Amino acid sequence: MSNPPVYIEDGTAFPQVGELVTSDGEVSGENPDITVDAVKQDIIFGLVTTADLTAAHKPGVECSVGGDSGGPWIVHEGSTNSVHVAGTDVAHIAHYRGTTAYCMSAATSRSAVS
Repeated sequence: MSNPPVYIEDGTAFPQVGELVTSDGEVSGENPDITVDAVKQDIIFGLVTTADLTAAHKPGVECSVGGDSGGPWIVHEGSTNSVHVAGTDVAHIAHYRGTTAYCMSAATSRSAVS
């Protein structure tokens, strides 16, 4: 068994549409190169609204599954082991369009949004 990667967190990020993020769930493990599709999304479940979510996808791959909730979404800083935390996984609201899973992440910061 190989050792998992060790990252140094050095801040937060608010990825924009078209940028790449990495999810790291308990069940699905590390999943890089997930494309951000939309930011500041609100999802309504009955009487509860979950606000400021980021929608993302990776063609042909479930970017998160049940049991991944709470895991980090990160943005790598080039090829270094430094990362910015972009949010936490809320996999229970993943949805599908065709064969592609669109996942949602709760943002950690809105400072980069004008």
